[in-house]
Amino acid sequence: MHRRIRANIDYFFLDDGILYFQPRRDSPRRICVPDDRDLKDIILYEHHNVASSGHPGCLKTLLALQENTGMSPFVADHGYNPRSVGALVLPTQRGHSQSSLRFLDKQQVILHQCQDELEMAQATMKYFHDRNRPTYRFEPGDQVLLDTRNLDLPHIGVLGRRKLAPRFIGPYPIIRATTPDTYQIGLPPEVKLHNKFLISYLRPYQLDTNSKRLNDVPRLITRDGLNGLQVQVIINKRLRQNTLYYKVRWYGRDVADSWEPANVLIVDMSAPFGWTSCPAYYGAVGGAISC
Repeated sequence: MHRRIRANIDYFFLDDGILYFQPRRDSPRRICVPDDRDLKDIILYEHHNVASSGHPGCLKTLLALQENTGMSPFVADHGYNPRSVGALVLPTQRGHSQSSLRFLDKQQVILHQCQDELEMAQATMKYFHDRNRPTYRFEPGDQVLLDTRNLDLPHIGVLGRRKLAPRFIGPYPIIRATTPDTYQIGLPPEVKLHNKFLISYLRPYQLDTNSKRLNDVPRLITRDGLNGLQVQVIINKRLRQNTLYYKVRWYGRDVADSWEPANVLIVDMSAPFGWTSCPAYYGAVGGAISC
């Protein structure tokens, strides 16, 4: 026997085969439970979770009453269930009690007013929820811009503070719609991001077709590894000393129009001008145009 129990042996006594512990004469008796986990779990369950438990509490008592008798607490106490306001309907044949009819008319007006207020509140919530929600849809091949608000800047190749970072990056093509509000886009290898985004992070890309405002284009690397420029449009042509020259307008704000020999352009430009005896052209300055 434990030393503390041996010192308090006078506080233990048997009553009807049950071992009790009572430290003082005026204190309540406590049942001593053997050190058996399964037995303790059974006793705790019987004492707390059954209808006849020692102290189930008000809620458990009401639930136990309804579970065992099938009656609600109101029925058990008063003998009937109260009617809700929604169940009150004006009778087709009115009686002689004018006060009850006035009460029913008033309740019907209040119900309709509450329904109107609820519908107005729902419409207001829907308006504020959908106010900034995009309504457009994309198809595979569409060009979109990616919002950088919640993106990790080093993963998109931007260093420094966020306020100096671009608001949108792209454009990138739409590959497919994975869900009604999620799209998979084609990202370049240097952008280390997951390629599926919600539609709220995408904006349709609008190409600026004004020739006076040249769009900035990314740097072009030719097949031989040299830097090149992209051709925006061929303005004119001429033949000097058996050499064909094209007047080229390049993409870029600081690049002026220039006459270039045909052998430095990657794409053969002879077809739009009716020249049939030109060779294929490859060179250090890259050009690309759909003719």
